[in-house]
Amino acid sequence: MDGNGIFTTIVMILMLGSILYCWDRSRKNEPLNPFANRKKKTTYIGNEEDEVREEKRRTNQDNEKKKRVNIRELLEVEDVKHGLMKLKNDRYLLVVKVDGVNYYLKSPAEQEGIDAAFEAAISAFDGSEIIIYTQSRRVDFDDHLLFQLDKVNTNRNLNEVQRGYCYNVLNFVDVWQSNTEVYDKHRYFLLPYDLSQKDKKKFKNEDQLYKRIFIILSRKGKILTDTMSRAGVRNIQVATTLRIYEMLHYAMRRSDARHFKLEEALKREMDALFVTADRDEHQLNLVEELMREVQGDASKNMELAK
Repeated sequence: MDGNGIFTTIVMILMLGSILYCWDRSRKNEPLNPFANRKKKTTYIGNEEDEVREEKRRTNQDNEKKKRVNIRELLEVEDVKHGLMKLKNDRYLLVVKVDGVNYYLKSPAEQEGIDAAFEAAISAFDGSEIIIYTQSRRVDFDDHLLFQLDKVNTNRNLNEVQRGYCYNVLNFVDVWQSNTEVYDKHRYFLLPYDLSQKDKKKFKNEDQLYKRIFIILSRKGKILTDTMSRAGVRNIQVATTLRIYEMLHYAMRRSDARHFKLEEALKREMDALFVTADRDEHQLNLVEELMREVQGDASKNMELAK
């Protein structure tokens, strides 16, 4: 065998060996480099309790390194109050909730009117001054079912057969909405306002700053409301603080938000004997400020009483 044949044989053997090595390491779910991420392991001779204690200590250290992320940090929302969302980059958002229209059931002339009104509404703002957000939620008829159930119970004109039929229908609707995957669309317009250094110097009080920004964005919301109403859109309203929290609640828990409603969570939190939610530094500062105000008012009342 000449030199070229020997070299070719050696190369083939090395290639086959590399393939077998990579296959074996992947089968064992181990890194290709056997020296990578190799940790020093302390060997305890004749004392298993020390080994278990050391393993627990390492586990606790690993858990401490994993920081718990607050929901506000995940959504980049710093605060929600006075009907506004404050983001971390000094941007404030006014939320306007609108209903949809049956566009494809309209006549061609009506569709052209809707298109013209919608274009007028969008053209009144720059590209960065309006955000369209569509949210999908599972159908929820719980409030309507409770309303109808109360009417059935209080209606004295129904006999037992009619009342039993109403109960069966309401129960069927409740079972249907629990077992079906039908989603309803909720549409929002988000109007942003970027805080400038001039605004920070002018408004030292945070509440006054919120009110000023709310007035500015409300004017833009009024323009949006007038133009969208011409397109046949109904129920256009500026979202309150509670409705903003509801929007964020459904954004994070779309699949089970119907069973774990925001109103029930808030009521359960108010009835709790102690705070169960995570507290970040911003919330703690607000609590300390409120405590100082309460103490100041209490001291003033005591001085007046003397």
